[in-house]
Amino acid sequence: MALISAKAALLLGLTLILPSCYQMTIQSAAEDPILINHASSLAGTPYRVVRHFYREKQLDYVFGVNPQQDTLVGHLLAEEAGPKAGIINLQVRRTYNALDWAVSFFTLGIYSRALVIVEGDVIEWL
Repeated sequence: MALISAKAALLLGLTLILPSCYQMTIQSAAEDPILINHASSLAGTPYRVVRHFYREKQLDYVFGVNPQQDTLVGHLLAEEAGPKAGIINLQVRRTYNALDWAVSFFTLGIYSRALVIVEGDVIEWL
């Protein structure tokens, strides 16, 4: 009985640890450069905030790999900002809900998913 519970504990531990063992590299696929600054670094530079944006994208991972993850943020920023605008107060977050954890648990970490949230302010130069 103790051997079964030790194996179950090991399996549970590996299931919770393995899905989080990956690295995310963000690359921009935009042809034009996108300016990303913190608002305090623009002190004295005339600009106005055009709008705030909030985008969510569900990513699915098989063995911790998703080909979209490297260019996702660059595509979203290019869509939001456009060629002559900048972005300030950028936040990129990755979240998991209970369903994501359950899916990862029942597939033993082979398949997992996460919600990527990209949020910020689009600015124009005056």
